[in-house]
Amino acid sequence: MIERKRFLELCRENAVIANSVIVRNNGIKYHPLGLNIWFNDKGETKNTAVLADIKANCVVYADIAEVSELTN
Repeated sequence: MIERKRFLELCRENAVIANSVIVRNNGIKYHPLGLNIWFNDKGETKNTAVLADIKANCVVYADIAEVSELTN
């Protein structure tokens, strides 16, 4: 699990130096693109990570609670 603030920092790093940051979701590696903040039908705030798949040419939306920072 990654904190929202840290995820946004990683998105900023990846925006400045393209494809320099890698995160993991369900065992798959992604580049972080951004954060989608929205409200559910109960008025609760939800945070959705926007991730670019490293191997495939696709974008994935994932619950930020399921994303982890890949460290060396």
